[in-house]
Amino acid sequence: MKPVEIRHHNAITTARYEYSELQMDLFFYLLSQLRKDDPTGVYDISVKELSRTTGKKYDYLYLRKATEAMGGRMFEVEN
Repeated sequence: MKPVEIRHHNAITTARYEYSELQMDLFFYLLSQLRKDDPTGVYDISVKELSRTTGKKYDYLYLRKATEAMGGRMFEVEN
């Protein structure tokens, strides 16, 4: 697997106080999947790939609850 470098604004780092560790794992995984040339903007989460990337095992029920809770939250970055 090719290493992926993720760069993010400091405001995202401080979001750890807003998101659980599991939600941050999901969020950073999705950030690593973003591509400028992807016209759909739709991304799938591969739990196997997420586990391989983080070295953690995930329970699907907890993943579902974590993603449901993320649906109503927004990141706002002030410039």
